Amino acid sequence: ETLSYMEPRIVQSITKVALNPDLDHYSGPTIKGHCWPDGVICFNDDEAVRYKTIWHEAAHAYYFSLGRPGIFGYRFYLFTLAWFFTAGTVYNEPTARQTFPANGLLTDYSTTNVAEDIAEFTEGVYAYKAGRTDSVLRKLKDSGELDKDPRYAQKLQLLAKYGFISQELCDEILR
Repeated sequence: ETLSYMEPRIVQSITKVALNPDLDHYSGPTIKGHCWPDGVICFNDDEAVRYKTIWHEAAHAYYFSLGRPGIFGYRFYLFTLAWFFTAGTVYNEPTARQTFPANGLLTDYSTTNVAEDIAEFTEGVYAYKAGRTDSVLRKLKDSGELDKDPRYAQKLQLLAKYGFISQELCDEILR
């Protein structure tokens, strides 16, 4: 049901979903899941398989698929480069005193790296589409803050251009 909100090409990029409760499998005890470059998504327990985690990890699967058969494929490279240029120097920055959304980022986890920013943004779009009241993008739009930093619109347009979301959904959020 959760995947039904997503573009079919994202769902098709997922090659396998596995529940793996072995915490040593993950990079830390608080990690809910991860996605391998081949599109295999692992979740650490049944509790973790929630809409946000699914959308987030599915975004990673699709992002990786842009580069198949090699991780540095043409579309992968172009999309990553465009996202970097749009985001600016926001990754790996200290966030202890910062509240999010800010600086074109939706969450503090978005500051980790470009792949996490893309996944957090994609997750945010599908939370918006699903009508979630906790949708950061909906809150930004309703408050008028979405228009104050052009990076939000530019990232939405990149997600639409590269197939993470439909152009119609992009336009709806930006209206």
